[in-house]
Amino acid sequence: MTNHTDGWETHYNWGDEFTKERGWRRRWVHSPTATTTNVLGKPVEASDRGYYEISYWPPGWGDQRDWLTTGYMRIVPDPLEETVT
Repeated sequence: MTNHTDGWETHYNWGDEFTKERGWRRRWVHSPTATTTNVLGKPVEASDRGYYEISYWPPGWGDQRDWLTTGYMRIVPDPLEETVT
C-alpha cells in the first residue's frame, strides 16, 4: 500500500526518546525483465516481476544486503531529501 499519490511509501524511524530520525521511502517498480517479485512463495511470473526502489539502507536492516545484489531492491536518490554539500 502506498501513502503518496506518486506510488512511494514513506516510513519513519523513531529514536529512544520517540523522536523522529531519518525516514526511508520505497516504491515497487514493475519490470517484466526483472528476475525478482514482490509475491512470496510463487513462481516469478511476468506480471509480478519488478523491484523495490528505496531511498537509503536503514541501519536496522543489518546484513540483508543480498537484496541489493539480487536486484530485489535498488537504492535511488530521494527527490524529497535535500542534498547536503
